Parts: sequence; C-alpha cells; structure tokens
Amino acid sequence: ETQDLTYCSDSAQADAVTELLAAHGARAFDLSLDLMLRVLYIKLGPDAGVLAINMHHIASDGWSTDILLAEFCQQY
Repeated sequence: ETQDLTYCSDSAQADAVTELLAAHGARAFDLSLDLMLRVLYIKLGPDAGVLAINMHHIASDGWSTDILLAEFCQQY
C-alpha cells in the first residue's frame, strides 16, 4: 500500500504518518483472506518516505526477521 503525503505541510505530514502507522499496526490479520506480510510506504517527498512492514507472528521468527532486515539493508 502507498500513501502520498507530498502535498501536505510538514506538520500535517507528521500527524498523518502517526495516524497511518497506528492504523497499519492495529489492523488485524484475517489469515483466510490476507497475506501474512503487509507493507506500507508513505511518500513524504521526492527522496523521503517511511516504510512500515507488518508481519503476522506465524510468518516469521527471530532468525527470519533478522535475515529479512539484513537483506533489505544490504539492497537498500
């Protein structure tokens, strides 16, 4: 999912990011319909944004989360 906040002022962006991240994290997983991983990208400007990754606990453990983060950081 992508949300574009480039049209908002800095203070409006900060408020919207807080609300979007809270809603993204609070949304329950329905494993009969949803994937076990959700990604939200909030675009703040041409070279700025926030990436949120939300995984159901059965999709990962400590080892796999560490690997995912390490590979993401290496590619980024």
